[in-house]
Amino acid sequence: MPRPIKLTREAAEYREKAKADLEALQERIRAQIKGEVPEGETKLTSEEIAEQTKEIKERIALAQKAENLDSLEGMAGRSDDADGTAREILAAGATGDEEKPPFKSLGAYLRAVRSLAGDYERDVKLTKEQRAALRAHKDAATKLERGEKLTQAEIEYSQKALVGDNASSDGRGDYLVPTVYLSELLQIMAEQQEFANRARQVPFPRPTIALPRLAQTTAADTRPVFSFAAITKKAEAAQVDEREPTFEQFTVTAYKYAGYTEASDELLEDSITPVPPLITSLLTEAIGYEYDRDCMRGSGSSAPDGFLAHASEYAVNRNTASDLKTSDIFDMEARFFGSGGIYLYHPSVIPKLFALNASNIIVWNGDLASSAPNSLLGRPLVKTHKMPTLGTKGDFSLVDPKFYIVGNLGGMTVKSSTDYKFRNDVVAWLATFRAAGAPWPAATFSMEASGGSKTYEVSPFVVLDVPSGS
Repeated sequence: MPRPIKLTREAAEYREKAKADLEALQERIRAQIKGEVPEGETKLTSEEIAEQTKEIKERIALAQKAENLDSLEGMAGRSDDADGTAREILAAGATGDEEKPPFKSLGAYLRAVRSLAGDYERDVKLTKEQRAALRAHKDAATKLERGEKLTQAEIEYSQKALVGDNASSDGRGDYLVPTVYLSELLQIMAEQQEFANRARQVPFPRPTIALPRLAQTTAADTRPVFSFAAITKKAEAAQVDEREPTFEQFTVTAYKYAGYTEASDELLEDSITPVPPLITSLLTEAIGYEYDRDCMRGSGSSAPDGFLAHASEYAVNRNTASDLKTSDIFDMEARFFGSGGIYLYHPSVIPKLFALNASNIIVWNGDLASSAPNSLLGRPLVKTHKMPTLGTKGDFSLVDPKFYIVGNLGGMTVKSSTDYKFRNDVVAWLATFRAAGAPWPAATFSMEASGGSKTYEVSPFVVLDVPSGS
């Protein structure tokens, strides 16, 4: 019988000490990212972090090798000097480097972020480009810690790293992105509702409801907007003509929005970020984006009826194709009817906003040292990707959301099921939302009419169109 040895206990103690050192290093990195370097300590460089991490992980691997010598298979044929052989392994140091592939999935990335150079990150030396990528992620994380917003370039760069498609770092070095960065990254990509949440909310007890409205948009009366209130001039004691109000009825139908995704049990278990709230957030934000877009541009047949191309829209022809001039804005204001108008514009219009001028004088942001104003002619300027791009009808619009009706049946719901794909260890997620939307005016307004024609049309939905004749 081979003599008993104490190598298992010694190797375990060796491994636990190495793990404790790794945890201490990780805590120091977290504090460093937050700018909390203890007095008397110097800030670790990327090279020092990589070197210390590698050394600690080598010690952990050595302990595991030593423990294996006391396995049942190892005891069956080892020599009497096995104790010494194992201790030599513990003292010798590891050889060789192992290549780490780029991130293949969200779960792999989450594990790497959680461990801060743990299971997924292998013992690799960072190149100059990889160190630069690492610094970029750390700088972005520090900005988020301070409550600062990331630039679009930083967001896109991090998205590439998330899917392992970053040519500069090949997925390496990203293990030091702190937890808060990942969480914020997955939440700030979505654009919030810009129109629907400003619209007029109406209860929807069933999928289709009928709403009454006063007939105010026809040209049958000389004063259309006042409907039945026809005013006549009469002599003293003359009989005043009776006039009944005219009502109309229009229906609004709710449509069902749905989003579906799956998540493996491994992802749920390994993720440093609670995945269920993350999936819920992504699904609900995606549905909210789509619904808000439909309230602006929906067809009305398979989606809510958007104000763009609706009968109540008034289109102003711009002066120059693919441009925005002060005269275009003044023309839009002249046709606007409402008390709470906002300007909705696509980001591609921004260069034209900066170039707005009157008599060769910059009128919107004349002082380039200051931040761009968020208003125009006293009205809020709301940027949204949901509107058409520059040069297309509706790229720049002046609207009053209170003339648009929105409603939902029970709000957003998100359900999960572990039964659907039980054999695959997969959880299925389904988000649904039933909502309606439509402008409530039947057409454009006119305070006066003559000969069956509106004298001067105005609307709560004024959109900039292509030039006349285009």
